[in-house]
Amino acid sequence: MKKIILLLFLNFIISFTLNAQNDCVDAIVVCGNSGYTDLEASGFGTQELSGSNTCSSQENHSIWLKLNINTGGTLGFTLRPNSSAITEDFDFFIFGPNVNCGNIGQAIRCSTTNPQAAGQSNNFTGLNGTETDTAEGPGAAGNSFVQWLTVNDGDSYFLVVDRPIGTSNFDITWSGTATFSEAPTINMPTGNTLDIEQCDTDGTLDNISTFNLLVNNSTIGTQSNVVATYYTSNNDATLGVNPITNPSNYQNTSTTQTIYQRLTNTVTECFSVIDFTLTVNSGVTFNPAIDIPSCDYDNDGFVTFDLTVNDGINADAANNTLTYFDTENDALLNNTSGILPNNYTNAVANTDEIVWVRIEDNTSGCFSVTSFELKLFESPSLLKPSNILQCDDDNDGLFNFDLPVLKDTEVLNGQLSLIYNVSYHTTQADADANTNEITTAYQNSSAFSTDTIYVRIHNKENIDCYLTESFTIEVFETPTPSTTIVNYAICDSNLTGTDIDGIEQFDLSTKETEILNGQNATDFNITYFTDVSLTNQITTPTAFVNSTSGLQTVYVNIENVNNNLCSATTNFNVEVFTLPVINSNFVFKQCDEDGTTDGFTDFNLDEANDFLTIGDTSLTVTYFASFNDADTNNAPIVSAPHNNNTLSTVFARIENTNGCHRVAQVDLLVSATSFPTGYLRTVIECDDDANIDGLREFDLSGYETEIIALFPSGQNLSVAYYRNLVDAQLEQNEILTNTPYLSETPFNQTLFVRVESDDNGECFGMGPHLELVVQPRPVFEIPETEIYCQNLPYVEIDVTNPQGIYTYQWFDSSGLSISTNSNVFISKEGEYTAIATSTEGCESFPQTVTIEPSIIATITENDISIVDDTANNSITISTDNLGIGDYEFALDHIDGIYQDEPVFENVAPGIRTIFVRDKNNCGIAQIDVSVIGYPKFFTPNNDGFNDTWQILGVNENFYATSNILIFDRFGKLITKIDPKGIGWNGVYNGKILPSSDYWFSVELIDKNGVSKIRKGHFSLIRR
Repeated sequence: MKKIILLLFLNFIISFTLNAQNDCVDAIVVCGNSGYTDLEASGFGTQELSGSNTCSSQENHSIWLKLNINTGGTLGFTLRPNSSAITEDFDFFIFGPNVNCGNIGQAIRCSTTNPQAAGQSNNFTGLNGTETDTAEGPGAAGNSFVQWLTVNDGDSYFLVVDRPIGTSNFDITWSGTATFSEAPTINMPTGNTLDIEQCDTDGTLDNISTFNLLVNNSTIGTQSNVVATYYTSNNDATLGVNPITNPSNYQNTSTTQTIYQRLTNTVTECFSVIDFTLTVNSGVTFNPAIDIPSCDYDNDGFVTFDLTVNDGINADAANNTLTYFDTENDALLNNTSGILPNNYTNAVANTDEIVWVRIEDNTSGCFSVTSFELKLFESPSLLKPSNILQCDDDNDGLFNFDLPVLKDTEVLNGQLSLIYNVSYHTTQADADANTNEITTAYQNSSAFSTDTIYVRIHNKENIDCYLTESFTIEVFETPTPSTTIVNYAICDSNLTGTDIDGIEQFDLSTKETEILNGQNATDFNITYFTDVSLTNQITTPTAFVNSTSGLQTVYVNIENVNNNLCSATTNFNVEVFTLPVINSNFVFKQCDEDGTTDGFTDFNLDEANDFLTIGDTSLTVTYFASFNDADTNNAPIVSAPHNNNTLSTVFARIENTNGCHRVAQVDLLVSATSFPTGYLRTVIECDDDANIDGLREFDLSGYETEIIALFPSGQNLSVAYYRNLVDAQLEQNEILTNTPYLSETPFNQTLFVRVESDDNGECFGMGPHLELVVQPRPVFEIPETEIYCQNLPYVEIDVTNPQGIYTYQWFDSSGLSISTNSNVFISKEGEYTAIATSTEGCESFPQTVTIEPSIIATITENDISIVDDTANNSITISTDNLGIGDYEFALDHIDGIYQDEPVFENVAPGIRTIFVRDKNNCGIAQIDVSVIGYPKFFTPNNDGFNDTWQILGVNENFYATSNILIFDRFGKLITKIDPKGIGWNGVYNGKILPSSDYWFSVELIDKNGVSKIRKGHFSLIRR
């Protein structure tokens, strides 16, 4: 990009302040008349204004401009700071005409007025045609403008702009008729640029080349007195310093470099600056080279590489030539002796090499050089891996294989894992493409499947240097025998030896289903052994005779028929159970108490069990009609009730917990003994437990001795109790005597008693011989609570609703007896208890009454607050001192409506009566009160209503000595009313007074002599 710089002061000032001070010798020549914007004054160089002006200032932040006049006339300017702040203060000084730096003389124009101090409306300054003064300032003196100059052709002046206060840049515009010389014109070549681009063809690729800058002198065109000079910076070009001394043979300092051309008019000193770019093209454009790897499959250290795989480096094959070299220097110098063939074999065994590529433009000769590496990689070796035969650990047919753990060592076979990578794949294509690697634990594809796995091994630095092989994975079912095989047990018999030797024959194959625990028998082989080390095999497992009496362990080995490594062992016991020890013959006697003495009765055969089992409660007894039925456990009979009229001999199958049994014969006989005729033992108790229900607990154990004494002595007898005859006959649902028995029939219940021999179970007697009688508990009522009025002598409490004839006893809270009658008189609060006793001596539950106190109210005037002579008269009763009762209140009527709240509102004036009633019926207290009021009118027409006027709430008991005066509207005393009388009737000295308003004055004096004054008026109305 080219930029023509026609004294662009902003760029200049910035550059200037960064690189040189603006002094007289550096003064900027002003060319053209368009003015300048955004100029910057920053610092100063040599102080050149001291003593050279009458405006009392010197340089602070200054710019020097040189004004060369082309056409004479008037010359003025206006300087405007970019900031409108009145604090921004610019001064200026003009020297000339035609003075030299170092001898500038005195300023012919200057202004150092401070706009803020002078009270100006803006901060502008300059020369104009209206001012007559030539110098002004400093501070408040002047208005910042002085008279402009009259200049001649060819004159020159120096303008110094200084900023003593502020930071703003500024603009300057020229005025008047004088003109400046124009800057030289830059003539740009038609359709071309000034930029120069050329190749780095000196054999050293350092992006440095030699340029002839004078080719751009064409910008001068036909202009006269104009010369071109070249610079490396805009600042140097603007100041005209440090030009390039050899522009026809200039070496660039960077690949892309900006050069500045200055066209200077040697007469006017005006100049123009333009920039252009030098570019060194380091070579032709090419594509990146790629390294060429190759696998040394025979591992001899040499491989032939096809270099043409990198022909794609040449991005423009039609116009460029690509050549391969063995060294960089050969490529740079295009040394043909170093050119490599397209099929190139590395020169040194097992060594990587660098190949250099030269890409040259066939037209310009520009070239680029790049390189790539030939990489030689050692090939891995790979033997076929062994197959994996896996026993399934959970027999779902699926197994997770960690292939790297299982196979990497075998696949590497001593090769280093740092050099070679091993991966596993499910297809040969994936293994060849190095895709879809098995990266997690591999699970076989289906239950008990045989899967092929492909293994790939490649050099980590060249994945194309690889080999593949395959192996199979097969999952086999693992036997999972039961670890809790039930003992193979049979009862001892005389089929093998005797029935008490503990030796029997077993068919072990019957346990195979249990051993396999649900697995298929065709998939496994089962063998049996007598020892845990599995050395002594049982050769005939279907006819195995135990060698150890009672309990012997058999050891089992189970193998998968297709993989004997998938095996498991277990064991179980063969056991010969002993037969039960029994009483094989037994005579069972029962009492004939069924109401018919015929030698037949019902038996509970189970009562013979203890005698048949000889007390062994672990044995189970079942009864049958024949020995064969008992032996084969066929058609058992009901054990209770069984009548000996049906079968007098039965057979008991007695079986132990192992299911082994023997058979006993039981003969049934009827006993002739019994209780004495008419025997009944009666036990009487009161219903004195927690419930009144006619039921009670009885201790039955206390009557056994008395009952056994009814039978011949010397017998080992026991007594049992039952609820009914059937239970007694069958000896079922016995009432145990180790805990008290709660009767089940209210008030009277008879139990059946059975007496039998503990030696042989023979029945000695049975029948309803124990009567349990429960006498009822007394029942009556008394109130739960009652009120005792303390203003009365006592309260009477009576028994109600007695359920029988009882005697009574009353107790106070201390337990002291206070009465033996059915009633009691109580004169004190508290709790009192009554107990009744029946004629049978049974006591009732204690009944309690709570006596709560109350009392008639005590009320005095001190308990009452009255608000009267208002629109809302009220009476309030304080309950603090009334008493302990629960009170309610009424006004004027003793039988009126009572209320709980002790406040009455909107009370009519007059003498009122308050009634206080105890809610517990202890009485009504009353008291009269006065509520003062003044009638608003009266009508003395003898109709019985409002015929007189009197103060309300006054009588002989209230305010009896009060003074009541009546006045007419003129203040004349009409009458004085007796507070105990009926009041004024509207007559004055026998004369009936007319309807009018009258006034009253009342002095109310209570019984304590305390007075209060009331005044007001009322109307007398006659109709």
